[in-house]
Amino acid sequence: MIAHSAKGVLDAVERHHIYNAGAILREVTILDPEVMRMKAAYYRLSYPDSYYGTSSAYAQYDISGIDLDELPADLMSRKDFRRIDALMFGARDKFGVYQRTAVEVKISRADFRRDTDEKRQAWANATHRFIYAVPAGLVSADEVPRGCGLWEVDFTVQDDAAVYGNVRVAKRAVINREPVPLADEPFVAYMAGRASRAEWERRSDARLNTALAELDRAKGIAEWYRKQTEEQQQELRKLRRRLAVAS
Repeated sequence: MIAHSAKGVLDAVERHHIYNAGAILREVTILDPEVMRMKAAYYRLSYPDSYYGTSSAYAQYDISGIDLDELPADLMSRKDFRRIDALMFGARDKFGVYQRTAVEVKISRADFRRDTDEKRQAWANATHRFIYAVPAGLVSADEVPRGCGLWEVDFTVQDDAAVYGNVRVAKRAVINREPVPLADEPFVAYMAGRASRAEWERRSDARLNTALAELDRAKGIAEWYRKQTEEQQQELRKLRRRLAVAS
C-alpha cells in the first residue's frame, strides 16, 4: 500500500501539466474579499473614528448595502486570507489573459468533507476553474461541489523504486469566464517572496560553487605538499643509507 501525501499528488499534477502550464506555484495566499468587505463594514459603521475605521486596509471596500445587524456573529473569527495548495497558469486566452487554475489537494475523506463554499469562494472567484486533486478512489465525481472539477491521481510503482502518479480528469470544472484580478497585497508579497528566494538560491549556488572551487584548490595544494614531503622523505632515507655504508 503506497502512502499518499499532498506533495506526491502535487508532484504528479505538475509532471502531468509541465508542458501545458506556464507556471505552477505552490501554497499561494490571497485576501478573502467578502470577509474583508464585511469587516470593513463592521469597523467603519461601528467605529468610524477609530484606527480600524479609518484604516486604508478597509477603505478600499464598498460597504453599500451591508446592514450592521445582519453581519454574521462569527465574523471576527473568520480568516482574512485564503490559501490554495497550488495556482496553475495555463495558456493565454483570446484576450491575452493567462488561464488560472486553483488546485486544492485532499488526501483524506475527512479533510475533503471539511471543505466549504466559504473556504473555496475567494479562489473560485479569482481563477478560471477550481479543481480538487485527490488519490484515485478517495471521492467520487458526484461528491464534488457544483462547478468544481476533480483530478484523480493513480499511484503506481515502477522499477520497484520510484513512485509516480498518473492524472485522470474525473470531472471537468465549469469555467469562470470573468475571474477577479489577482493583484491584492498578499499575492504580490508572495510573488516578491518567491523572487527573493530564487535570487537568494541563485546567489547561494554561486557561493557554493566558489567554495567548491576553493576546496578543490586547497585539495590540489595539499596533494602537492604531500608529494613534496614524500620525495623529501625518500631523499632522507637514501642519505641515511649512504651514511650508514660510509661509516
